[in-house]
Amino acid sequence: MRNSLLTLLLILMGYGASSVMAQAVCAPDQLALLAGIPGIYPNPLIQSSLASGDQNVPYSQTITFIVPADTTIDLSALIGFPFPAINVSVNFQEVSAINGLPNGLNYACSPANCQWVGGSNGCLKISGTPTEGGTFNVGLSTGYNVTIPGSVPVIGGSAQTIPIPGISWTQDITAVGVEDQQANAFWIAGNAPNPFHGTTTIKFNAPKPATISLNVTDLTGKRLHTESMRAVMGINLFSYDASSLAPGIYFYTLSNGEKSATGKMVVR
Repeated sequence: MRNSLLTLLLILMGYGASSVMAQAVCAPDQLALLAGIPGIYPNPLIQSSLASGDQNVPYSQTITFIVPADTTIDLSALIGFPFPAINVSVNFQEVSAINGLPNGLNYACSPANCQWVGGSNGCLKISGTPTEGGTFNVGLSTGYNVTIPGSVPVIGGSAQTIPIPGISWTQDITAVGVEDQQANAFWIAGNAPNPFHGTTTIKFNAPKPATISLNVTDLTGKRLHTESMRAVMGINLFSYDASSLAPGIYFYTLSNGEKSATGKMVVR
């Protein structure tokens, strides 16, 4: 009987350990945790791209979340009229979606519900095997869930999720073993420097001579700039002067009239 109980205990212990391991799909970045500054890492304002990868090769990228215990928010848009910013406690931060990943990649969180309580940390892992190459704009939909103080008009006493706008990165996946296909495709290799102030250079490939149009938009999709250039077949460089733009994150799209490709730039 004693041996049977011991065996049962070992089985239960093994099951518990297996469950914990199955849930731990990722571990937060220790350097980010040492810094202890609330935010999302890699920070898109500092590191505008995720780890690069190769088509048909396993890929992995961890994103770390350090959630503040409280934050200051502007509720004017929710209330419908101007209202002073207030400090509120954070119930939790949640991720509702990741958009723009190449085919073959997906994400999972620790914990699985992609929610981290205020004052804690956590992570999600993008993984899989990408089945396509190119430059992708990967957007993260996330926000803080907070309880609005009862003194606030209209929505006082309710729990609201306040979105965090502008969280996105570029992700470069190199097409492996298809050099001829790459040479005959229209694609962007990115812009450099990035982040930058003043002028940046966008590198792209044109499968044939063509007039290339450049459109620059803000995070809301508002078009801020349009110009064009004549491209030769092969690798081309498009110089863009962003001196008129305020510091922030912007998207640029190059088009040859048949296909288009989009990238992200950060103006300092």
